[in-house]
Amino acid sequence: MKFLVALAMGSLVMADHSLPPWHPPVEGEVRSPCPGLNALANHGIIPHDGKNLSHHIILSALPGSYRLNQNISEALFKMALETTLNPNATTFNLDDLNRHNFIEIDGSLSRGDAYFGDNHSFNQTIFNQTKSHWKDPVINFQNAGNAFAARVNTSKATNPEFSLTSERLLRGAGASGLFTVVFGEPGAGVVEKDRIVELFGESLGLS
Repeated sequence: MKFLVALAMGSLVMADHSLPPWHPPVEGEVRSPCPGLNALANHGIIPHDGKNLSHHIILSALPGSYRLNQNISEALFKMALETTLNPNATTFNLDDLNRHNFIEIDGSLSRGDAYFGDNHSFNQTIFNQTKSHWKDPVINFQNAGNAFAARVNTSKATNPEFSLTSERLLRGAGASGLFTVVFGEPGAGVVEKDRIVELFGESLGLS
């Protein structure tokens, strides 16, 4: 549920054979809490080091790689710029997206809350909780929403500084279900669970 709704759990829509080779990040390269952007970097669709991502780079990459139109891609880029510490920034780095309560929020499906010190690294325990609500081979809006609600409730119970405004709550709820639209077949309203699990692993160098 990072980097807004559509991309947070997005999926590459190109055929696998057309993707550039996949390579995990090396020392000095950066990644975000967003599996979708990490996958683009790991495939070299955006710069592999995850740095200095410009308007041209993002607007060239997103529409062709994900089911996102130009307007949504533009909005996502502008949101990403807001996570930098430079108000005049024209580029961002993937790790800028770690900034708490801008795009990154408490109650992530796969990351810990900022209160616990690491809000960007993949957390298998948390992701296992998420997957426990994806009981069928496909994920639909209902079980996607159930997973997000469970993560929010866990964060509320364990994080004394839990903070999630109504706007961010709605954004997170949307993210938890919209990936069925972005990643699934158009109009189906479902997505294969294995494809989402694979995306998380590939984006982090776990598979």
